[in-house]
Amino acid sequence: MYGFVPLKFQPLMVLELCTMGDLLHYLVDNELQFKENNQGLKELTSLAWQVADGVSYIASKDIIHRDLAARNVLLTKTRVAKIADFGLAIRSNESFNAMQRGLIPIKWTAIEALKENSFSVKSDVWSMGVVLYEIYSCGQIPYKNIPSIELQMHLLNGNRLEKPEMCPDEMQ
Repeated sequence: MYGFVPLKFQPLMVLELCTMGDLLHYLVDNELQFKENNQGLKELTSLAWQVADGVSYIASKDIIHRDLAARNVLLTKTRVAKIADFGLAIRSNESFNAMQRGLIPIKWTAIEALKENSFSVKSDVWSMGVVLYEIYSCGQIPYKNIPSIELQMHLLNGNRLEKPEMCPDEMQ
């Protein structure tokens, strides 16, 4: 990060130029390369590790991102992942009812946040699991066939995302 402007309602961050765009488009655009190349799994795992490291870092600063998704991870020209879009982020001791404003990305949101509108660092860990699904499925939509309005009940019934084909068994 090159700079930070701590405006009360919309803090601004200045990052380096991320010429590779967002992670979601990168995954979708390079799916065949990942599947056909021996290094594909290694690169996906590196990206997963980098995002997880970023989530760990923001958690250490008592920040809850609340919109963690592959679309909100940017890549530098050397494929270094940078978590972006902190528009829904809060400090872990703040409260903010985003559900009433319709802002929450349902398919990336933890069960307790859907059910009780209660967010914590653990909510971002759940979202990280969905990002891992996006990474190892090369950008597939999570819960693709489940309408958002039905997702909470789907999860409360014990259903979870299927392990993507490219995901190593050790990641389960």
